[in-house]
Amino acid sequence: MKLYAVDILGQTWEETKNWFSGAGLLKRWLKLALILLLLGQGFNINFEYRQQIPADDTGKLFEGLTQNLMGLLTLENIMFGLIIFIILQGVAIFISSVLSFMYIESLIKKEVGLIAYFKRFTHKGFSLW
Repeated sequence: MKLYAVDILGQTWEETKNWFSGAGLLKRWLKLALILLLLGQGFNINFEYRQQIPADDTGKLFEGLTQNLMGLLTLENIMFGLIIFIILQGVAIFISSVLSFMYIESLIKKEVGLIAYFKRFTHKGFSLW
């Protein structure tokens, strides 16, 4: 009885050795890291900033803030912000779709191309979007 998994394991080991060696290794890995960074993030950036405010100063902090904030919360500003948010999320989803095709093609072809692959997979990424 022939064990196919053992035969495939040898081929897989050779392919892995070839991927981790060769000329242009650093350039290839940096391009692939850029693709994965943009693919995984989806342009979601979270900033967390915490400031310690003394308990007696909290009333002074929020007095002027609520008055200024109520002046900015008009229907036009809310709708404009919502439209911009939806457009930016759509662009991020589209780019993430194209980058997923670029990542898979880079692993299959063993070469990482940024601009050429982006142009090549724009239509497929748009169909996923």
